[in-house]
Amino acid sequence: MLFFLTEVPPETALIETQPIPSLPALELAHDKSSARPDLRAAAELQNQERFRLRYAKGGFFPGLDFTGKYYTERVGFNEEVKWDALLSLDVPIFSGFKTQAEVRQARSRLIVADLAWARTKRQIRRDVETAHKNLNYTLTQMRFYDRAVSLAQRNYKLQQEEYRLGLINNLQVLQVLTDLQDLQLRKLRSATAARLNDVRLRVAMGQGL
Repeated sequence: MLFFLTEVPPETALIETQPIPSLPALELAHDKSSARPDLRAAAELQNQERFRLRYAKGGFFPGLDFTGKYYTERVGFNEEVKWDALLSLDVPIFSGFKTQAEVRQARSRLIVADLAWARTKRQIRRDVETAHKNLNYTLTQMRFYDRAVSLAQRNYKLQQEEYRLGLINNLQVLQVLTDLQDLQLRKLRSATAARLNDVRLRVAMGQGL
């Protein structure tokens, strides 16, 4: 079943090739998270709403339009006239309330975009800080278990020597061996948790896996 799902031959040795993750500086993690796609999208939405507001405010200003036409052939009394020009001035006297409503609506959309950007930035900062603390905790835990395993291995060797000398029985040696294996298992679990938290931190910073 595992071969079907992973296409990895079952005789392949299970060897850990990924190095132990390192803990980056918190400020560096915050700097890298500023380029996250969702934060950039929120900033682009802010710019879009700012331009929308400027466009809506333009409805208060008069409009000047110039139109020119050239004719290749005309008939009648305008036969000799090849050009027509029209200059029009549009003054929005009776559309002020409509323009004001559009400006208020655009301003409200800009406020919503600003709040969404600020919320996204705070959420990203919180995600980065949480992932950073979790990675720091698991790395510290892994170092403690590594030290504990080293001490337990030394203790197991000493217990073996005492068992050969007849100072202790085999049950005591088995208990020390059980404690050693339990610490080794906890060390592996902490290393796995550290790698998972490293992935979570990189995701929070907007980096690829």
